[in-house]
Amino acid sequence: MLVTAGCQRPEVSKPPPFEVEKQPWRFGQAEGTRLITPHYNIHITVQNELLLDVLPNFLETAHQLYMQLLPVEDPAETRSNLYIFHTRNEWERFTRRFSPARADTYLRIRSGGYAEPKGTVLYYLGRYITLAVIAH
Repeated sequence: MLVTAGCQRPEVSKPPPFEVEKQPWRFGQAEGTRLITPHYNIHITVQNELLLDVLPNFLETAHQLYMQLLPVEDPAETRSNLYIFHTRNEWERFTRRFSPARADTYLRIRSGGYAEPKGTVLYYLGRYITLAVIAH
């Protein structure tokens, strides 16, 4: 079987060890968590402990892979913001405040979320689908 370089699976190494800072976070009545990693500020109202445990390593591993595949000469010094809401209703309310100029367009999204320079915003669709959406 002939395999070209573009079809080979890249070697993925674990990111260097890192600390995750965990803080309480609220959006309206929804209690949530803020997770701070070397490259991300994660704001999440989902109360799924397994997701909260795997999300930081998943994101840092994805970041490392992105940097291997598409190296950046001067990587940003700031962390990327990620907002994950437990319900679509929370997501809609946040979207109207976060991006009022594009809210009408974003609110037509049936599942998933959107990304803007100031952050990525999505709502929970189950652990596996949510992680797949984040990876894109």
